[in-house]
Amino acid sequence: MATIQLKRGLEAALPQLKPGEMGFCTDSNNIFIGTTTGNQLIGKAEGVMTSGIYDTNNSGVVDRAESIDWTGVENKPTEYNPTPHHHDTRYYTENEVDNLLTGKSNASHTHDSRYLGISAKATDSDKLDGIDSSGYKRRYSEDLMIDGDSNTYYPVVIQTITLDPTVVTNIEIYRGYNWTAPDTWNTATHRGGLWAVVNIALNGWGGFNYDHAIIVSQQYSSMVGDIRVAEPDTDTLIVWLRGGGAKYRITYNTDQTNIYSTVYYDQYVNRAGTQYERIYTPLATPVAELSSLGVKRFIANSTIYLGTGYRDLSGGSQIATESWVNSQGYITGYTNNFITGISGNGNGTLTVNRQGLSNLTTVLAHSHNYLSTSGGTLSGSLTLNSGVYNHHGSSSYDKVRVWNSSSYTIGMVSAQSYGYLNDYAMTFTMNADSDRGFLWRDTSDSASDGAMSLTTDGRLYVKNIVNADRFFSRSKGAYCVVSPSATSLKISVQSAVPGSPNTNDLWIDT
Repeated sequence: MATIQLKRGLEAALPQLKPGEMGFCTDSNNIFIGTTTGNQLIGKAEGVMTSGIYDTNNSGVVDRAESIDWTGVENKPTEYNPTPHHHDTRYYTENEVDNLLTGKSNASHTHDSRYLGISAKATDSDKLDGIDSSGYKRRYSEDLMIDGDSNTYYPVVIQTITLDPTVVTNIEIYRGYNWTAPDTWNTATHRGGLWAVVNIALNGWGGFNYDHAIIVSQQYSSMVGDIRVAEPDTDTLIVWLRGGGAKYRITYNTDQTNIYSTVYYDQYVNRAGTQYERIYTPLATPVAELSSLGVKRFIANSTIYLGTGYRDLSGGSQIATESWVNSQGYITGYTNNFITGISGNGNGTLTVNRQGLSNLTTVLAHSHNYLSTSGGTLSGSLTLNSGVYNHHGSSSYDKVRVWNSSSYTIGMVSAQSYGYLNDYAMTFTMNADSDRGFLWRDTSDSASDGAMSLTTDGRLYVKNIVNADRFFSRSKGAYCVVSPSATSLKISVQSAVPGSPNTNDLWIDT
């Protein structure tokens, strides 16, 4: 096989190669090719640059290089960063990043069996914060809509309350005052607000640890008709709630699967078909204990103590029970009795009337023979042993009636201007009949006698003497008689019509 050799020699002695002629430098291993403009270096003999690696697109330009001098980079920017940018509050500072990372776990920390998983529950752990897992109970809430009549209280039956007799069930019934309900309860904006709390322990048959305490707070309207445990010994509580399309929320300290409630619009039958069957129906009105608004507290246990010491429970005192009061002799020999009335007076026998609780409604509806302070009719005489009869201070013709009509009264009225009056006057009123009027008499006077009379049309009749300084006639516009200076002076005046002088009458003027 023939050998083709290039022109060769030291690089310093490399002659001008002809165009297309190649030369190899034995000292530097560089390979040159001749061009019309001179010798051009095309590579080293140490390795071959294949186009499959360095010129993949056959552009005649090397795609990549292991290294390149900065001066060989074309189109370099004149400054860095070449476009405007910010280092403002949109970026965390080094100190801020350090503070945020302080206390964070390293990537190498573990989440092993010592920790609860994302989907785990409190009961999956033996203890949380030192408390046994049984102490962590999930609360369950449900919203109820009580339909029916707006003035009827329907039984809401809450069942399977206490599965564990050692656990007290907490039930809270709530509604906001502006929640959905009939406007007729109160107003369109304040229909009725309720917060009722029942802490109850039930155990079905036996009832050895039955107990419950109730707090009912309701404002603007009455929403709870009654609260009671269904008979006989059961695990069921019944709460009567007002209907008409009203929203309530019930919250329990137990799991949803352990408790449920049902609204009955007709009746609820407990232990149906057994000798213990009891029927509970809707209520038209609340029980007396819940009929008024405000906050009320009830405790089912009949033995309650108050004022216990914070260290020693024996420091408390028992609240007095009805049986204890009876045992003290205050009301002896009777059960469920209370005082309904006391009769008699200080000079005679004092009688105490008692009445059983079963007749409470009758007692509250009793009547008496005392005149109410708000008014009434007095059938007997009224006698004041001392003091005065002091009437009201308002101006009125009708202060004291001497007949059962406002036409026959004595009064005291301001702004009176008849005659010489110009202020208050004590008034006497009679009806407008001209033959009626006012009479001054003594005990010996008959119906046709008296000291003086005055008719309603102004005719005055005096029995004996009228002693006055002078008399004035409005119709004549002059004095009729002037008191004489001499006692012997007598004047007789005759009138055609008594009380109505005419031009024929005799007048003496001053």
